[in-house]
Amino acid sequence: MKKLVAGACVLAFSIAGLAGCSQGVDKEAVKEKFYTKFIEEVPSGELSDEKIEEFGHCLVDGIFDEISDEQIQDFSKALDKDKIEAGDLPEGVEDTVMKVSNGCAQKILMGDN
Repeated sequence: MKKLVAGACVLAFSIAGLAGCSQGVDKEAVKEKFYTKFIEEVPSGELSDEKIEEFGHCLVDGIFDEISDEQIQDFSKALDKDKIEAGDLPEGVEDTVMKVSNGCAQKILMGDN
């Protein structure tokens, strides 16, 4: 029965382009890609490894909780670049990044709970 449903889904997707049958974006993979890129970019000696990891997880989880699957897909494309510049992020994501970043900085780096 599962093969029949899967086959019907693939066929429907092929014929009509139904998005409901697609796997969509792998949110966890994009989160991991962003976290890894973030960790690599933090200057050494500024913060302890523990604080960097804690801030990175706060940032990644906060951002990805607030953006849509479409924005995540576009965000993934921006992460493939060597350097992300203004305008590379999907609309609305830059504001989310700033808001979440400020919240994580207050919570983790400044100790506000």
